[in-house]
Amino acid sequence: MAKAGQVMKDEGVKIMLDKERELRFDLNALEVLEDQGISLDKAFEGLGTKSIKMCKALLYASLAHEEEGNEDFTPNLVGRLIGFGDFEMAFTKLTEALEKAMPESQGEQGNETGK
Repeated sequence: MAKAGQVMKDEGVKIMLDKERELRFDLNALEVLEDQGISLDKAFEGLGTKSIKMCKALLYASLAHEEEGNEDFTPNLVGRLIGFGDFEMAFTKLTEALEKAMPESQGEQGNETGK
């Protein structure tokens, strides 16, 4: 989890679903996960075991920024965006997006603690 001096990055990962979309794990996405009872540790664990339920939950949370205000955007809609042959690609992209969003310590950013 983020410590003092660490900042979550606001970077997304492109994914081709029904159209090109961007997976983004910002604070809003983390709130969506929390509302579903999913911690970051649980999210990484679910990706590691390739849980279909976790894949759908993470896709829903990470795409919520694109669908803000769209009441038709639901986890079931997200489930229809992934075809049977797309699971491996989805897990890979979700893992990449989560890793990209993780904060770097100040030392990794080249500040004095990294010297």
